[in-house]
Amino acid sequence: MFELKFNLKGTINRKEFLLSMILSIINFIVCLAISIIDLFIHFGGDYKPGTTPSLSFWGGIILFITTVMILITLWYFLAQCMKRLRDISLSGLWLLVLVVPIANIFLLVYLLFAKSTDNTQKDIFA
Repeated sequence: MFELKFNLKGTINRKEFLLSMILSIINFIVCLAISIIDLFIHFGGDYKPGTTPSLSFWGGIILFITTVMILITLWYFLAQCMKRLRDISLSGLWLLVLVVPIANIFLLVYLLFAKSTDNTQKDIFA
């Protein structure tokens, strides 16, 4: 079920898409929480007005790792959306709707509930 998840080829059904969305959301929240806690530890306690705050070496490493993890999660999520679009015979260009506020929610809900089609079309990104 979870083979080649970062690949843009293939299709996934509703169940796999739901699990992928849940996994992406959990990973994003964990990375965001780690980043916020790290920033609070380094900037929250000992900041004095009139001074320039500085981030320690390890604080910078943690922020870098969480940023990379968020980018990997974004790629994973977009790849899963592409596969689901292909599964319901829509073009990959529908991914552009994800950048439009409100419309992106409707697209994700549609991807969650739309039934799979038997004829998968060739996609421009495939």
